[in-house]
Amino acid sequence: MKKIVSLLLALAICLALCACGSSDEAPATEPAETPTEEATEAMEATTESVEVLTAESVAGTYKANLWFLDHTITLNANTSYDFGTTEKGTFKLNGNCIDFYNKEGFVNRQYLAGENCIYQVETAWVFDKDEDYGLAFSPDGNGMAEQTFVARMVDTNMPGCDFSQIVLDLNADGSFVLSLGHRSSTTADITENFEGTYTSIDSTITLTYNGQDYPMILNDSNHIHFMVYNKT
Repeated sequence: MKKIVSLLLALAICLALCACGSSDEAPATEPAETPTEEATEAMEATTESVEVLTAESVAGTYKANLWFLDHTITLNANTSYDFGTTEKGTFKLNGNCIDFYNKEGFVNRQYLAGENCIYQVETAWVFDKDEDYGLAFSPDGNGMAEQTFVARMVDTNMPGCDFSQIVLDLNADGSFVLSLGHRSSTTADITENFEGTYTSIDSTITLTYNGQDYPMILNDSNHIHFMVYNKT
């Protein structure tokens, strides 16, 4: 009888141990999450190569995009430059900024590099605020504005430039009047007027004069860079 009871107890212990072992099974592994299309696009975007400007990539001859100024800038692959026919020096690249150094090693002008163009960033060559309200270019829903901008050059340091003031009148009907003047310390005598039409789309204001288009660049603050040089 005692042997039977001992056998039954041993059997009960074995069954209990089996039950405990079955409860320790590892949970099923969940399938790895598949990246969404948006996440994939974001990862691809971060791995896209960004074009870095080099002296070789910007090298070339650039012509002023203004009908009243016949002027060129030549950037050479060895980092030298020719500003018109009278000024020479070297340039350095800092991102998309081009610093021009004269032969004495001083920065005497700065440009930004755009798509197949460079444009001057000095205040003298930018229409930043209108004369009436001090506002940047403020177009209506049709891209038109009723504003007057004046660029005053105290020291233009621009070979071939014989004027010291540019006045741009933009009208709400899409017409413009651009005037060049020489100014003294007290007066400004307008010497020449040009009339045409204009359009503004995105980051560009285009003046149309005598059937030709002359684009100017709008920066993020809606300041107008009109001294644009296009790569020839």
